Amino acid sequence: MQIKDSLSKTGFWDRLFILASVAGAAAALIVAFVSPNSTGELPVGTAAMVDGRPIPLERLRKQVFATGSESSKPLGDAQRQAILKRLIDEELLLSRAMDLSLHLQDQSVRSRLVRSMIRKVEASGNSKKATTQQLKDFYALEKQRFVRPARLHAEHLVFAAKSGSAKDLSDALSRATAADAALTRKESAAGVRKQYADAEPSLVPQGLLPVKSLTQYMPAILVETALKVPAKQHTRPMRLQNGFHIVLVHAIQLDAAPAFEKIREQIRFEYQKQRADGRLRDYLENLRTLYSVEVARDLR
Repeated sequence: MQIKDSLSKTGFWDRLFILASVAGAAAALIVAFVSPNSTGELPVGTAAMVDGRPIPLERLRKQVFATGSESSKPLGDAQRQAILKRLIDEELLLSRAMDLSLHLQDQSVRSRLVRSMIRKVEASGNSKKATTQQLKDFYALEKQRFVRPARLHAEHLVFAAKSGSAKDLSDALSRATAADAALTRKESAAGVRKQYADAEPSLVPQGLLPVKSLTQYMPAILVETALKVPAKQHTRPMRLQNGFHIVLVHAIQLDAAPAFEKIREQIRFEYQKQRADGRLRDYLENLRTLYSVEVARDLR
């Protein structure tokens, strides 16, 4: 395999790099690059070719700058040539790895390549900015995805029938009924709890919580019932297997979609994401026409 090196001419390094350094830990390395005229065999802006693949001058410049910035002295020709040689070595190893299909065998490499292709396809149409009307139309069509889930600030009163006997059930119902009446009279929840209720199996945290979070602290049927109760009210005593329950609703926020202007940037993000997903689907459909795909008969 022949490698053509456009940097082998005498004095080219001096024309390519103007290096200056200053002493001290905070030394700054200023690198200026002068591209050669297109008089050689390689395209303008190409440092070397490896198996038909170019090593861009810009890549070489960045590597030289990165290496030189760590040195207190300007880089010499030998060091610069060593950097170019290392870049060529990388390309040679990459070529051989591709020949051996290592990029297809290593799952981590495969995953990175797939992610890179997805990002490339998704970014291909991001330059065109969505208009306000497009965003409003999208919001009207997809409003449900922006609905904020209901949140509830609730307190759970338990009136347990410990043994499950008729006597215990009757006692639990009596206490629950008395608590219901006291709450209706607007007596304090703390006083009602202390006088009539048992300790909660799992104390509900203060403040508004998403419905899904609340179900970690009380049965889902209680949460569903509490959502139908106005704020500052309570549910009627409800019978469950272990006794009776009352839920006090201190505050409630029902499902609602925010106003367009309040979430304009979120809408823009979702709109662009949907467009990117669409581009990826279309791209994959086109790939299916370019490459052969066969599926085992028993998996069709």
